[in-house]
Amino acid sequence: VLRKMGAGYRATTMRRQELLSLEAIKKHDVVFLTCADLYAQDFLAALPLRKFVEQGGTLYASDLCGDLVLAAFPEFRAPTPMLPGVPQTIDASVVDQGLRAYLGKRSIPLSFDAPDWRPAAFDPSLATVCLTGVYRNNFGHAFSVPLLVRFRVGQGTVIFTSFHHTKNDSAIVQKLLDYLVFASVNARSEARVKDLMQRSRFAPQDLRPIALTTGK
Repeated sequence: VLRKMGAGYRATTMRRQELLSLEAIKKHDVVFLTCADLYAQDFLAALPLRKFVEQGGTLYASDLCGDLVLAAFPEFRAPTPMLPGVPQTIDASVVDQGLRAYLGKRSIPLSFDAPDWRPAAFDPSLATVCLTGVYRNNFGHAFSVPLLVRFRVGQGTVIFTSFHHTKNDSAIVQKLLDYLVFASVNARSEARVKDLMQRSRFAPQDLRPIALTTGK
């Protein structure tokens, strides 16, 4: 997705060891943690990642990396435990107004092909919920849970998605991924705009990205 979006979205692959160093992380504007199994030593990255976000960085994480995000930002943990889910397809409701306007959809299908995937186990009263859906957990119980959330910490932003990008290649989900990458890369600028508007006593409800071709 990043390569397709052009030079402004150039990305560097980081080694796991680099996540343990705030100085190494601070070289970047956004850190993307794609889904992967976590080991005990990986949780040592919780504090550096937290400081990175507090100082204005953006952290984007998906699925199994949600456990590391919760370790870094425990105050955002949902008050009720959310167990891992079984493989399933969910019709996710688009509840964020800006995202809904961009997608032109009120719901989108999401495929969860692997066992033990993680819902967005964050407190809806503290985070902005963008997608929700009814899922079945490992005990077969059905609950409505967030599937995509974002929240501010200090001067930075955290975005978490429950779904695997590579297993959701429909046009509408690809458009969602483009939106999320755009939102991640531009989160710092968006935060500046919101802060400026609030200081000037404006009340922004949502900011909507728009792509313009040179000359138009």
